[in-house]
Amino acid sequence: MRPIALITALVIVAAGPAAAQIADADTLYDAGSLSFSYVQTPFPNYSGTFDAEGEGLAPDGTLPPGMTEAVGGGSATAAGDTVATAIYGVTANANGTFDVAVVALQTVGPLTAGSYPVDATGGTALFGFIDDAASIDLPDTLDAEHVQQWLQDLPAVHKLVSASGSIQIAEVSADTLRGSFSGTTIDIDNVLFFVNVNGGQFALSGADVTTGVPATPSATTPVVRAWPNPFNPSTSVVFALPVAQRIEVSVHDLAGRHVRTLHRGSLTAGDHRLQWNGADALGGPVAAGVYLVRVRGEGWQSSTKVTLAP
Repeated sequence: MRPIALITALVIVAAGPAAAQIADADTLYDAGSLSFSYVQTPFPNYSGTFDAEGEGLAPDGTLPPGMTEAVGGGSATAAGDTVATAIYGVTANANGTFDVAVVALQTVGPLTAGSYPVDATGGTALFGFIDDAASIDLPDTLDAEHVQQWLQDLPAVHKLVSASGSIQIAEVSADTLRGSFSGTTIDIDNVLFFVNVNGGQFALSGADVTTGVPATPSATTPVVRAWPNPFNPSTSVVFALPVAQRIEVSVHDLAGRHVRTLHRGSLTAGDHRLQWNGADALGGPVAAGVYLVRVRGEGWQSSTKVTLAP
């Protein structure tokens, strides 16, 4: 398989000198979450999870000050009626390297909800994962030739691109982009290295493309906290709403799989407290470990990690 397909995806993600935005974005997503699990096939010698949440990259293409994770993306009109849409997630590792995940789509006309089979040849529907990259600096020139050379020269443990699978778009608007993905990837430096990606999930919130500020009806995105944390047997999820609105509060594992919905429906303005007792949707206990509590409102989402102690 040629690496040109992932090159196409990275060209979509890059945005001139500022990797935080899509060039000439029609729709900009400046925060969210992106997660999945991965395992080598047929021998599970290489496996793990990717989990990023937070704001998009800073305007200079670096992580936001004081942050170790970034998620963002957007859509822009390319040649003719083609619309390029991309989602990225970045996490900083303790050894000074970075993990980078990309989901990219090209459509005739605006992106709509539906299923998009992976297109490894034309690059119209792809996802990729760069493991332990030396940097997140993007090339100055974004044509395919320069990006291809940059990717080939980039020091990284693995540079994986989807060879099969699909991307599901569940919801898309100026304020929200939500969906899932899964399939098999191949390391472009070793075409015999196959890795299955499972449970991929992304949920992004929008921003005004002219100002870059969140496109949300509330003045600020509510901060979600949990206490006690770590916990056993239960924790309280706490947040405050500036205005009454419909809210969904859900718990997910670090692979993005849904564990339990704590609330779905309207809530009044003011402080709110919801309890999670460490049980799944069927009422059974979940395993000890780290989970993600996501609160989604009207045009925004916020989340926090909680640890269920043994």
